[in-house]
Amino acid sequence: MKIKIRENNTKILDFSDEDRNNFRNFDFKTNFRISSLEQLKTIESCFLPDIIEAGEIISTRDIATTKFVDVIHSIQNFCKKNKIQFHLSTPKILIERDFERVYDEIKSLNKGTDCIIINNSKFLKRFVSENIDIPIELGYGLEINKNNLEEYTNLKNVKCFDFTKNLSLPNEKFSMKKYTIAGVLKMDKIINCPLKNPQKSGFLCDAKCKDNFFEITQNENNFPIICDGFCNCHMYEDIFSNFEKINYLKAIGINIFTFDFTPLQSYYIPYFIRLFMENFSKNFKNKK
Repeated sequence: MKIKIRENNTKILDFSDEDRNNFRNFDFKTNFRISSLEQLKTIESCFLPDIIEAGEIISTRDIATTKFVDVIHSIQNFCKKNKIQFHLSTPKILIERDFERVYDEIKSLNKGTDCIIINNSKFLKRFVSENIDIPIELGYGLEINKNNLEEYTNLKNVKCFDFTKNLSLPNEKFSMKKYTIAGVLKMDKIINCPLKNPQKSGFLCDAKCKDNFFEITQNENNFPIICDGFCNCHMYEDIFSNFEKINYLKAIGINIFTFDFTPLQSYYIPYFIRLFMENFSKNFKNKK
């Protein structure tokens, strides 16, 4: 296994105002899953999606200098300004000493959040018990399957589910049905940070995760990685796009298509948007 800095293999792209206006004129919604304020700046200069999803993994380069809550407030304000829905995602792994603090922080962010994505069963139980009136997405960390789906869907305010890895599950009870169509695919396992200095902890750590984007190379395959504020390392399958599947997925009920940019540099955003627009916009006019 080899760890290396992820290189820029994309071209600089420019788009017309007409391209930007066309981007949201579809009979489905687009969702950008992001991890950094830098990505937000690129989105602002490029294309505005219907939904922005963030929270579970925030770039350490941001939270090394800015409080998590303040980063989320910046994203919420951006979404409000541009009439974009904001979906707040929450951690899968929460040790006992962090639970109350993280729960209270997330709860304080309800205003300005259009949907909360819950990945931890204890978090979900507490959130539902408090009758907080906000739509809930059942996150990947809950490990939903055919045997327990009904139990979860009967909970109050459960409205959304990501079917990327569970396409065979019934979707009639969800009004928001997501599917990751481009970017990267998150792998199930979360590993200890391979960049971390074992002699230090937290933000005393002098690891390079704050300075660059990294990937693990194994058997000639590249796996983008990103570290969260708890020094957990999240691995992803390398970049892909499945835009040719959109019509089929729409036909079976999927109505939100996710572009997952979480571990990627911001210049991948216009790269994937170009691929998308070339497939689905007859009026696409990218400047050469």
